[in-house]
Amino acid sequence: MRFFVLALLLGCGGFDTLGRTDDDAGLADVGALGDAGASDAGADVPPGSPSEDAVPATEGSLGFVAAEPSDERGADDDDPLLRASCYDGEDNDGEDGVDCGDAACRALASCCVGDGDCCSPRTIPDLASNVDFASCATMDACFGAGRWTFVGTAASLSPEGMSPEGSALGDGGVALLTPIDVATHRLELTLEITPPDDCASMACVESLGIGLVDQAPASGPGISIEPPIAIVYSGARDAVSVMREGAELARIPRGEATELSLIARPTGEMSVRVGPESGGETFGLDGAFEPRALHVVVYGRTRNPGASDMRATALRSLQIETALCDMPAAWAAREPLTFDAEQPSIARAGDVTRIAFVDLDGRIAMAELQDGAWEMLSGRIAHTDLGDGYKRVSDPELVVDGETWAVYFTVEHDDGRRWIWRAERMGDALQVDASGLLEGSWAPTLATSALGVRVMVVQTPDGLVPYRLGSEGIWTRLDSSLLGAVTRALGSEIGSASLVQHNDAWHLYVAVRRGARWSIHLLASDEMLAWRHLGRALAPGSEFDRVSVRAPDVSARGNDLLMVYEAEDGVARRLGLTQRLSAGRPPGMP
Repeated sequence: MRFFVLALLLGCGGFDTLGRTDDDAGLADVGALGDAGASDAGADVPPGSPSEDAVPATEGSLGFVAAEPSDERGADDDDPLLRASCYDGEDNDGEDGVDCGDAACRALASCCVGDGDCCSPRTIPDLASNVDFASCATMDACFGAGRWTFVGTAASLSPEGMSPEGSALGDGGVALLTPIDVATHRLELTLEITPPDDCASMACVESLGIGLVDQAPASGPGISIEPPIAIVYSGARDAVSVMREGAELARIPRGEATELSLIARPTGEMSVRVGPESGGETFGLDGAFEPRALHVVVYGRTRNPGASDMRATALRSLQIETALCDMPAAWAAREPLTFDAEQPSIARAGDVTRIAFVDLDGRIAMAELQDGAWEMLSGRIAHTDLGDGYKRVSDPELVVDGETWAVYFTVEHDDGRRWIWRAERMGDALQVDASGLLEGSWAPTLATSALGVRVMVVQTPDGLVPYRLGSEGIWTRLDSSLLGAVTRALGSEIGSASLVQHNDAWHLYVAVRRGARWSIHLLASDEMLAWRHLGRALAPGSEFDRVSVRAPDVSARGNDLLMVYEAEDGVARRLGLTQRLSAGRPPGMP
């Protein structure tokens, strides 16, 4: 398997590849690497990593990307235009994989974003995860008191397991009351069934299914259950049907298998496996359902008039496995902030959450979240505080430097020139540094890697451009980055952006205008040079943000992402706040 990133080659020159390991946390301190060769880099890479023989990063890179050892390159690899890329939509190595679907690309942390299988195991409270129906005496013992309800005809327990007890007149079964947010979780349901011992004709009414429903169906006779997605075992056919809203999509013979699995992903994909994970037959379907909060339901029909001696189909065990994924568009409910402002930036330090913003008078101000309400802090920055000749301050970026709260912001001169400046919160005031940091740049966003390297992305006449902070306090432009070219292709206008390092990858949220409306898109990268476009992360909503969303700023801490943004409803502009949970690659995944 071969993998190379074209963008890196074009930017850095030569034919060296840049190796990445999980422990690099998405960013190498290239100043510390200096002129070390491949053998020196390999000594710092954990054994067994996919890139332990790779060359260290150069001054053009802020991280590592996965690569195979150089001695596996073919003759064609001498031409950089034939090098494989994980971001160009092509199957470059001819091995039936495009971009992140290629096995050689899956080691990239940026490829984990939006992947319905690249998820970390996560237990959901009050949801039974491993139930042995042959050993639990009551439904409360199986599922937990108050966590289930009968649907249709009441199900029953026996030494063989649980039987739904439905009949030709309607389904029976059990629904779990704890919802699972399949918009953010990968869900795998595994059944171990005991097939009927005599069901040779179509007159036999024997079925047992498991599916996902929006709410628990009613109880009582004559109920027909048709989940949005489900699998149903039929004793008469001795086969497993893949179902959607009561319609059969596919039928898989059971053979000798007693283990059946339904996998639902936050991408809307579903898979059905008949038999064990290794060696079972699998059926997959894209766009099978709309990911949302759903409930597990076990249902079927196992009462057979005239067949009283037949052993009915039973469910011996049920396993429910949930894993949290990093789904860019899975933001939760949105809420407007209680004050009017523009251009927000949010940061957290310990239990303290603060926002910097531009107030209605055009000054940069700050507020702190206290007991669920935003309290204004004293101290403002106005353009008049900077001396003569300055007409505007804007685009605050709030960061925490150790114990210091700092604000990077745009300063505009009367003649139109712009700089990036910095201020620190000193007591009750915002103290501005004596001079600007970068001339000809505006709308800064900053992030710090796990290795302590500070990165800043700014807007310039050339588009979005990344910089890194050197050891002497000098900001150095990363000329090799393709960020500007990638973002310019997104829409008719690019607004401000927000950079965070999350789950070992760089995430850049960018405001994009298409037509008259703004939305927020997400780009991801492992090394700040090549970028993967994940599409819209936040689209206009239905209330205070129904026209446009723009000026995003995201704070990432653990699995928690918090976004503040500008919202427009066609009448007024307000600030909005939303949150989502996400997780990266599970342990052991390359």
